[in-house]
Amino acid sequence: MITFKKLDQSHHRQVVTMLAETRLPFEDIDLNVHHMIGAYDGERLKGIAALELYGQYALLRSVAVDTREQQKGLGSTLIEEVLKTAKALNLSNLYLLTETAEGFFSKLGFVKTERSEVPTTVMGSREFKYLCPESAICMMRQI
Repeated sequence: MITFKKLDQSHHRQVVTMLAETRLPFEDIDLNVHHMIGAYDGERLKGIAALELYGQYALLRSVAVDTREQQKGLGSTLIEEVLKTAKALNLSNLYLLTETAEGFFSKLGFVKTERSEVPTTVMGSREFKYLCPESAICMMRQI
């Protein structure tokens, strides 16, 4: 049975390992700042997703599922949990950048958007400025 919990700095090694295994940026992960949710099966971390908060907006980032657990629906369940958290935090919009998962996020209600449509606070994130290439697809979902 999968349970979800907010991760803190004590989970840093597990998070970095999962991000590295799934080839996602981890250089700036700070679990004291990022609102990171972990999906656990017992003691085993199976998936993660983070919200980087910018007032009423957030950058959805670091969505990763253990490679042995992919294609089993956990990613969708994890995003549903993130959306519940975003509602509880009274966020209005989530933004993300992806190079490989446009189809996955489209199925979950995210729509492609121009970077020029993204609030300047979110555009100032390290992910937008340095970590993701200009070729990454920008997507948005209203909460």
